[in-house]
Amino acid sequence: MSKKNYRRREVLNDWNFGLKQRFNIKCSIDVTVFIVILALFTSFSLKHGITAHEAVLYLAIILALYIPSQFLTKQWILKSISKTLTVQSESMTETTSEIVETLNSQKRVFENLNSNAKSFSGLVDKLRVLSEEAISTSKNTEKQVNQSITCSQKEHEAIAMNADKMLVLRQKIQMIAELILELSEHTQQIGNTISVVDDIAEQTNMLALNAAVEAARAGEHGKGFAVVAGEIRKLADESKQAITKITSLTSNIQYTTNSTVMATEEGSKEIESAVKDINLVSSNSETLLTLIQNVLESLDVLNQNAQKQNDIIEKLNIIDQENKSISEDLAQLMGVNTDKLAKLNNLSNEIRNSAIEG
Repeated sequence: MSKKNYRRREVLNDWNFGLKQRFNIKCSIDVTVFIVILALFTSFSLKHGITAHEAVLYLAIILALYIPSQFLTKQWILKSISKTLTVQSESMTETTSEIVETLNSQKRVFENLNSNAKSFSGLVDKLRVLSEEAISTSKNTEKQVNQSITCSQKEHEAIAMNADKMLVLRQKIQMIAELILELSEHTQQIGNTISVVDDIAEQTNMLALNAAVEAARAGEHGKGFAVVAGEIRKLADESKQAITKITSLTSNIQYTTNSTVMATEEGSKEIESAVKDINLVSSNSETLLTLIQNVLESLDVLNQNAQKQNDIIEKLNIIDQENKSISEDLAQLMGVNTDKLAKLNNLSNEIRNSAIEG
């Protein structure tokens, strides 16, 4: 409470007897004066035995004294009431002004609150749009991830099938290498056999030559034997030539076989390396598939959170609309109260002016 208001409150406490108390005082004074006048008049009349004319004169004197006292009493009461009304109206005016100022401040606060509510409503709308876009993007991403999972599963199955085929191919190449090794051994055996046949052909040729020499010594009796020996030597030469060709062929076969064995061994190594790479790719594919599934689960959680966020935003929007309606109602009520307080202030001024004039 300000000092000015405190002083006014003290003045009001000093002068605030109330209308009822003042009129009680006035009535008491009137009764007392009237009783005193009657008592004096009665005592005086009995004591002196005055006439009617004298009694009227005395009553006139008494009334002349009584009327000014009534007038002074009335003036005192009116002056007291006027002073009290003036102080009370001034206090009421100041209090009303303070209330009006407070209401205006509150009205400005509610207007600012309403403006902030509109800004908040705009932000809520933007958040709702962004949340809906996030949900849509999350669903599209989830769809693409599902497609990626399907493709990855197919690729993983294809890689696994290729790995199985490569294993079968490696087994077949190993079988081919084993067969080629057996062929090389057989070719070696053929070469050994051809060497024996070559030795036999050489010996046959030597024997045929010796037989021809002996037939020449025998003269006429050895001509038939010489012809046979010549044919045998001719066959031995042809056999030797055939053996030479066969030896060359077996050598070529042996060389080709050795090259093939080396190629199959290198191919087997390459296939084994390819199988390892395929297994690594298959393992990476499984890891990638697991990661994609984890991403899908994360997207599902993100989608759920976005949906919850959208629900919260909708609730905030409802609360914002309710707050906006309440703010508008309060601002309107503040305006009505301000108008009523202005009328009350005018009425207080009129009372104060009337009290001053009175």
